[in-house]
Amino acid sequence: MKKTAALVTLVCFLVFSCSCVFHRWEKVQLESVKPEKKMAAKISAVQLQSGEHIDFSKQRPAQIVGESVVGNKIGYENISIPFKDIKFIWIRQVDMALTLLVDIGAAVAIGFGAWYLAWAIAMEPIEHIIGQLAYSLPK
Repeated sequence: MKKTAALVTLVCFLVFSCSCVFHRWEKVQLESVKPEKKMAAKISAVQLQSGEHIDFSKQRPAQIVGESVVGNKIGYENISIPFKDIKFIWIRQVDMALTLLVDIGAAVAIGFGAWYLAWAIAMEPIEHIIGQLAYSLPK
């Protein structure tokens, strides 16, 4: 029964842990974005061929609609910029290294803690541990 409960807890933890995903804004050329990902791309800024830099709200990023980038320029209304005028875009992407590091690190830390706790309980009866804690408390 204890092994089943431990397995269920571990599976639930891994599912919860993998739901934590970190993102970053990366400067890329528009042509390097895969066609199937263009429609779902979130864009925080563009650099035009002329060198002008246009920022969009990161809470409401611009998106690709047809052959242009459409979004709310900070301080202005909606604007549409054709692809031919764009040199670079800042696109939101998953930071895979950080996501894996945090998820695996948390799993290892919790697994080690659980192993150590199980080892400590197996080495000493729980009554002895509680007795030591009670004895060490200030009176």
